[in-house]
Amino acid sequence: MERLMESVKVPCSNAKYGCVEKLTYYQKDEHEKACPNTPCFCPESSCTFAGATDDLLDHFTSGHNWPSTTIKYSRDVKFRLEPGIHFLHTKDRQLFLLNVVLEPVRLAISVLCIQP
Repeated sequence: MERLMESVKVPCSNAKYGCVEKLTYYQKDEHEKACPNTPCFCPESSCTFAGATDDLLDHFTSGHNWPSTTIKYSRDVKFRLEPGIHFLHTKDRQLFLLNVVLEPVRLAISVLCIQP
């Protein structure tokens, strides 16, 4: 009976976002906790986009025309800070949202790491 159960494979719940894994019932929960295809959502309140992190960056830059900069951890990153949303991304698929708000006396900057 155990071998029969191990032969039954089910798709990851993130299949509609690109995951092609087929898993046994006891592997599914653990896989889905770390699945790289878990959807991310657009922070724009009127936008309904949901997709993989890689697709999200394309959505931000082409769908909303928000600027992005590729960064390398081993080098200094230089770009002009202007009020609004800006994205930083690395070659290893890490994505950060940088929000700059002009306050009366200073700039307020928040940084969020975007992950599934």
